[in-house]
Amino acid sequence: MISPSFFQTTLWFEVLNEGFGAHSHLINNSLAVTFFRAGPLCVTYANFPVGIRSPDVFETIMGYQTQQLLKDMGTDLLRFSVPGPIAREHFGKGIHLPETSIQSLSDWTEENLDGDVRYEIRRSRREGIKIRPAYNSDAYFMFTLYRDTVKRHEGRIRYTHSYFEAICKLSQSVPDISGLIAETAEGIPCGFIVTAQSGKVTYYLHAGFDHKYASRRPSYALLCQAITQARDNGSCCFNLMASPTGQAELVRFKEKWRGHTQPLVNFDIPVSKVGHIARLGLLAFQYLSSSRQG
Repeated sequence: MISPSFFQTTLWFEVLNEGFGAHSHLINNSLAVTFFRAGPLCVTYANFPVGIRSPDVFETIMGYQTQQLLKDMGTDLLRFSVPGPIAREHFGKGIHLPETSIQSLSDWTEENLDGDVRYEIRRSRREGIKIRPAYNSDAYFMFTLYRDTVKRHEGRIRYTHSYFEAICKLSQSVPDISGLIAETAEGIPCGFIVTAQSGKVTYYLHAGFDHKYASRRPSYALLCQAITQARDNGSCCFNLMASPTGQAELVRFKEKWRGHTQPLVNFDIPVSKVGHIARLGLLAFQYLSSSRQG
């Protein structure tokens, strides 16, 4: 029997429960679903937060029996993402975002990066930036930087202080989760990054840095260390995750780390009457948002 990957384990389920009050269920060793309550609506995510990564699992989640099971378990809206090549004939039915990942990670070296990236990494070292593991006491610092970053981009705060506490706690005992903290030469925390290894892939989950220390380039030091750590731990791929629409500069930044970009398809599938109403509301909101941008 194939062992579950990290995002299908009780360790990860406990993080989601502590962080959001969500509860998770293992459908099989490749598919877990997590139930989030938003008022009267139950939104169920498949393999939160990384989505579906294989054709077999995609076929399972799209099947009538699976969706009926989730409906019986209380799901109104089923939500997940899948790489474009796996979506096949369903490619046009979801929302597309650019997802960037570093393939063939065993061949990745800092020396092969673009010259401007290498310069910024060296600059962070000249500025005295040091990287250390995150401790339990770093949770509030990480949450604050995350919260401030979201506010600065006028986004919605999704993750909680309790979630970062659970992340830090787990990173002390298992190698699958890694939290790294950047400190100035004076020992002041100025940035963080969180990654998770599932199977042979390491996923970038969260990061942030204090803008007071932006000139010292802590984000470059953190990302370089995280990628190097993933490579040395045996990962074959470092997934930098999807970028929001309209942020071509962010995509280019990720590609400078030797990343390759392909479409990621996000699906919202209603499985109840409440879910259908919610889905129509989401479509209307997306239409109005795109009209304003146009």
